[in-house]
Amino acid sequence: SWEHPMDAVYRELIGLVKRAREEAPASTEEQRALHIHGHLREVHQRALRGLEAWSGPYPSPEGDYYYNQSLKVSTWECP
Repeated sequence: SWEHPMDAVYRELIGLVKRAREEAPASTEEQRALHIHGHLREVHQRALRGLEAWSGPYPSPEGDYYYNQSLKVSTWECP
């Protein structure tokens, strides 16, 4: 079945919020927001690292494609 590309990030974020509430129930909303913002920065950096080797789109008669230099693979779908 189809899953939104960001579902894993949302589940991870909800788990983070639940753990923060359990581990530091007296923390302020601002402290929780800073913690969540830090986590989202980390997720963003992971995403950027995952895209480093990708390039494109490159035109072809069949349509645009993308290429991953590290993996030596190409795909029609934007990574």
